[in-house]
Amino acid sequence: MNALLHVLLLEDSAAYANYIRDELASGAGAFTISHADRVSAAVVLLGAGGIDVILLDLGLPDSDGLATVHRMVEAAGDVPIVVLSGLADPGLATAAVQAGAQDYLVKTELEGRVLTRVIHYAVERRAAQVRLRERDAHYRSIVESSLDAIISMDEAGRIIEFNPAAESMFGRTRSQAHGSELADLIPERMRAQHRAGLARYVATGKTAIVGRRLEMTGLRADGSEFPIELAISRLSTALPHFIGSIRDLSERRRAEEAQQRALERIAEQASLLDGARDAIHVRDLDHRISYFNKSAERMHGWAAADIAGQSVRERFFPDPAIFDAAMSELFERGGWQGELTVAGHGGSRLTVESRWTLMLDTANRPRAVLVIDTDITERKDLERRFFRAQRMESIGTLASGIAHDLNNVLAPVLMSIELLKDDTAADERLQIIEMIEASTRRGAEMVRQVLSFVRGVEGERTAVDIPRLVSDVEKIVTDTFVKSIIVRTDISGAIPTVLGDATQLHQVLVNLCVNARDAMPDGGTLSLSASAQQLDEREIGLDASVRPGAYTVLRVTDTGSGISPQVIDRMFEPFFTSKPFGLGTGLGLSTSLAIVKSHGGFMRVESEVGRGSTFAVFLPAQGMGVASVSTAAAPDLARGNGELVLVVDDEEALLMMTSLALESFGYRVLLAADGAEAIALFSEHRADIAVVVTDMNMPVTDGFAVIRKIREITPDVRVIAASGLGPPTAAQVPGMVRFLPKPYTADTLRKAVTAALRG
Repeated sequence: MNALLHVLLLEDSAAYANYIRDELASGAGAFTISHADRVSAAVVLLGAGGIDVILLDLGLPDSDGLATVHRMVEAAGDVPIVVLSGLADPGLATAAVQAGAQDYLVKTELEGRVLTRVIHYAVERRAAQVRLRERDAHYRSIVESSLDAIISMDEAGRIIEFNPAAESMFGRTRSQAHGSELADLIPERMRAQHRAGLARYVATGKTAIVGRRLEMTGLRADGSEFPIELAISRLSTALPHFIGSIRDLSERRRAEEAQQRALERIAEQASLLDGARDAIHVRDLDHRISYFNKSAERMHGWAAADIAGQSVRERFFPDPAIFDAAMSELFERGGWQGELTVAGHGGSRLTVESRWTLMLDTANRPRAVLVIDTDITERKDLERRFFRAQRMESIGTLASGIAHDLNNVLAPVLMSIELLKDDTAADERLQIIEMIEASTRRGAEMVRQVLSFVRGVEGERTAVDIPRLVSDVEKIVTDTFVKSIIVRTDISGAIPTVLGDATQLHQVLVNLCVNARDAMPDGGTLSLSASAQQLDEREIGLDASVRPGAYTVLRVTDTGSGISPQVIDRMFEPFFTSKPFGLGTGLGLSTSLAIVKSHGGFMRVESEVGRGSTFAVFLPAQGMGVASVSTAAAPDLARGNGELVLVVDDEEALLMMTSLALESFGYRVLLAADGAEAIALFSEHRADIAVVVTDMNMPVTDGFAVIRKIREITPDVRVIAASGLGPPTAAQVPGMVRFLPKPYTADTLRKAVTAALRG
């Protein structure tokens, strides 16, 4: 041991005390020594703490012989005592150890190494004794507090220990049970078999009892019987004792019987609903189906006999993570409800409105799950069609404005072509080209905005950049509404993002803007704003569906005719409209409200006849948006160095212009007019091709198929995807390093190729 030990030397001879110091200094241990010449002084030092071992002389001025040992044992507590005596008396040595000393040494036989070894042994032995005592106390507390009966027995089966739970369970006190047999705790008809099993184990070491848990019958003192679970194990090989753990199974049996009766009642009740539309099934906690009603058979397309015992998680859920999340909430709250996509027969997918209830036994422990599903597949499909129809109605109201502006874009382009054919001065030619470029950019932006609005399928919920959303709507409104309507925007401060479908929220704002336009036939001001707002209990009012918290608020304000109180009360009803016949279906506001509610938000309206209206859309805030635009330096756009680029597009003019642009930048170009030609060229020149630029929307073999095939040939090929219909996802186009939105400029093309080559 290398630890520094604090030794209390109790010796009245100064010379012998110095001898002990010298001997300890010459040994292998590390010690610090405190010296006392009387018991009273030693007690004071012990009170200060930190003593590891006591070296005790029996003959002291204030104490002598065994009395000294007794006094120091009482004062020392757990500190070990080694007696140093001038007498080689075995009887005295035995008496000292029995009184509590760890060891007895004769002074004349001491030398440093022996004393060091004895001290360390005494310290280690006392530490082991303390640990054993603590372990025994811990074991005793476990036994005494256990809810199970714990009984220790000798090899004849006679009871030695009987804990409080055993007293309560069998109706016997410890004194009554002590000395009786374990067999006395079971009915008489079973005792002979029990005794024979125990005797066989003692004789041969083999038994059907020891080391196993057996269900059997217990016997109380009043003669009543009850079910128990018994486990017996050997306590020690040195001591032929056994320990038995006994659990009362009465409550479990009653709970199992009650649960079985409950399941039977549920099955009976569910059978009454076989003709109903709702599908009902019961499953255990391992997700295995125990009941499947007729409606469930009709909904999923499987017979109850085929589905019984199968795992719902594996059979019904294409995405098991959704099932696991719902189960977690079910165990936390005792119930769950929501919309799910589940599997049907033949690979079909169903949308259901599902309600789960956690069934408990009499001890409030989960036993099974009751599920009621309503098939809403058709309803959800109708909703999607309804939203698309409403979007098309909204875009129809903008069609004339779009047509007018597109004609304004195309007219100068057509005239410019005629002028360029004539002999035009260089300065004028440059101006014409710049005008063509500006008109083309404006037309492309208009098409992009219309596509983002019309492409109205339900998308995944993502973080929506609200300032960008307001900016997009401002552009489309400015480009399509009559010029007598002035459009203003106000985005104050940092705007939190919103978790939602950007297309649907875009639709809400456009709907509100169209209504504002219709309220200002003679012109006026349309204001779009976004801000952050915190609502407390007082501000939400009496609306129970609104929760306090942080919101992102979008407001659409007009200076139009306003809304009468009679119309405000009905304005969100489907198909209600105050517009003349043929100018509206009454779907705009009802659709907008449905979308906002599906995002966890709500709408408020303020209006005064003759003074205009404000529609406020409150959406739960998720986090702060991007505060500023990155100012990172633009990449170095060096010219190419003869790298080979494969360009794939079915539009001949675009293919030719892309080739000319790349060659002017120093690249070599291979051209393919369709997917099949692209695959053939790539197979032939795969070792030389550095980048592939491909259109994604081609007839027969589209860009997706081209990319899949060339990646089979060269898995690490670098691909630039081009499309006028929005970017594909990384999952759709593995290996895509850049996306080119059509129409793209020569400079945009050069940047994409440069970035792709640099990885």
